Amino acid sequence: MTALGLHALGVPSASATATALAFSALGGACAAFLSVHRGTAKLEASSRFLAQRMVATSGVARREAESSERERRLAEALAEQGRLLEQRLRERAVLFDVLRETVMSHDLGSVLGTLARRLAETLRCREVAVLLRQDDGTLTVRAGHGFANPAAVVGRSLRLGEGLTGSAAATAQTTVVHDVAQNPDYLAFWGEVEREGSFLTAPILFQGAPIGMLALTRPASDPLTDVEIRYVEALANQVALAIRNAELFAELEALSTHDPLTGLSNRRHFAQRAEQAIAEAHRYHHPLSLLAIDIDHFKMLNDRCGHPAGDAVLVEVGRVLTSHVRATDTVARTGGEEFVVLLSHTDAAEAALVAEKLRHGVAAIAMPAVQGQPLGRLSISTGVSTLGDDDDVARLVGAADRALYDAKRLGRDRVSLSPPAP
Repeated sequence: MTALGLHALGVPSASATATALAFSALGGACAAFLSVHRGTAKLEASSRFLAQRMVATSGVARREAESSERERRLAEALAEQGRLLEQRLRERAVLFDVLRETVMSHDLGSVLGTLARRLAETLRCREVAVLLRQDDGTLTVRAGHGFANPAAVVGRSLRLGEGLTGSAAATAQTTVVHDVAQNPDYLAFWGEVEREGSFLTAPILFQGAPIGMLALTRPASDPLTDVEIRYVEALANQVALAIRNAELFAELEALSTHDPLTGLSNRRHFAQRAEQAIAEAHRYHHPLSLLAIDIDHFKMLNDRCGHPAGDAVLVEVGRVLTSHVRATDTVARTGGEEFVVLLSHTDAAEAALVAEKLRHGVAAIAMPAVQGQPLGRLSISTGVSTLGDDDDVARLVGAADRALYDAKRLGRDRVSLSPPAP
């Protein structure tokens, strides 16, 4: 309302002016309020819209996050399956190589050597040793890989309960030491390797029974993982069959080439060794001699004391003959009481000295059965032959046999030399 309108109503002009200003201000305030109200309504509407959009966006983000988490878990599961598959492939590759070696060579030493080498390559091992259990319960290192001085390790034995490997073998359990420097029971392969890094020893089980142990080391910078530990355990169980097959083949081969009573070479094995030795002697011009030995009056001993006593005498004679010659020589039982000794790098004079040493060794055998022999002790007759330039196995053996017959004809308990080849 304007000041003129108020004045027409009888309001004084000064008051009318003030009142008009008041109404004008009130109108402006109302207009401002209405404007703010409309703005607030718009803002609330916008806020509700934004809130709805945020809820919708949050749901999408949550679903995307859940999807990403599922994809991550799936990727991790696939990666783990890939690692497991790779582990199985490596395991099968090592096993395949070991089995192939078993089929190709039937040689236990070669099989164990392949196992040690392939295991070292697959697991980045510093040293690997394969130990087999012996009849007396001890464990003997039969193959090794990575050792600076293999001869100082291969062939060594330890008792059950001795060191980490012996203790693990006693319980048929896997033992892992991640820092051998802190473990006083670690033998460090008899001091042949560094006392640092990690060590694992696992039993080789065949039909649930331990037949050996795997032992390996890793550098401190490359510790063993749980997956690798499980891998060695699985491999040890699987190669047990290959090892046992090689052992059985070696046993069968030994039965075919060795006398089951004395353990000496049989006639077949002697013939093989003699052919090899003769070929080498001819090629390198080395002397080679043969002793043909017969136990005097052995039939009399058998008839008087029985075959078990006779067998015991044969075993003891075989032991004496073997103990009085070199490891490079061959001692064989070729008949009932007949033996031969192949002496490499030995001329006739040296062979005669060896024959006399063997005769005295047999005479010193103290057994009840020998006391009833004609001399009151055991005695042998020996024929000696030496390889000629054109001799073969048959000629060498024939010459020794003729010399043996001469020794018996001359009264037994003596050494007779074959005439030298013309």
